[in-house]
Amino acid sequence: MGQPPLLEFRRAGPDDIPACIAVAARALGWDPGEPHAAFFRWKHLDNPAGPSPLWVAVAGDRVVGFRAMLRWRFVGPGSDGGEPTAPGRPAREQAAPATGVVTAVRAVDTATDPDHRRRGIFRSLTLTAVEELTAEGAAFVFNTPNASSRAGYLTMGWVDAGRLGARIRVAGPAALVRLTRARAPARKWSEPLAIGDPIEPVAADLVGRIGPVDGLRTRRDTAHLVWRYGFGPLAYRVVSDDGAAAVVRLRR
Repeated sequence: MGQPPLLEFRRAGPDDIPACIAVAARALGWDPGEPHAAFFRWKHLDNPAGPSPLWVAVAGDRVVGFRAMLRWRFVGPGSDGGEPTAPGRPAREQAAPATGVVTAVRAVDTATDPDHRRRGIFRSLTLTAVEELTAEGAAFVFNTPNASSRAGYLTMGWVDAGRLGARIRVAGPAALVRLTRARAPARKWSEPLAIGDPIEPVAADLVGRIGPVDGLRTRRDTAHLVWRYGFGPLAYRVVSDDGAAAVVRLRR
């Protein structure tokens, strides 16, 4: 058996998107009957913070791996809610006092073709992406890795900032038993809900309810909310009452 072809690592262009989707489908076992390709395009091309920068690993003339970095905007104390600056400007300008907007990137989707695993593709793509985005002015890189990938990130210099807190209110004893016995993760796609409203007609009102910034948080402007909760197959709904609101979805 011959040696595998040499790998080339480079920034992806628009023409590489179908190949990235094909690698993800092969590596992650995507069901062709589910809207994974539409989900990928929504997540990485429609984001109001800007299209996700992607890097690919190429063997011969084939894309065999990719790494996506989702653009993410934060605001801190002193933010006046102004329009964010364009992606790619230096971090010192993006965090200027006039707007308080900080542009970061979130290390999200990555996949390697099963025939090319154990060749350092994940690590090389990630380190290349971080180096280039730092040079372009990204204020910081963050993500929420699972237990299987956390160790790999730590070896690349990631710092563990701790677990995000979550609040759960159990509906009753029977629900508590089901929760403690559950062993399978919830499905990716949501069940339709007949309650509340879709996000688009109520997004501006929700933005008006957001209180003053305390610390660093996601910039939740109207465009962000409509994008984040408006993808049809995820079936998010907004339920509001007495001045409070919650964005919900149902997964089995």
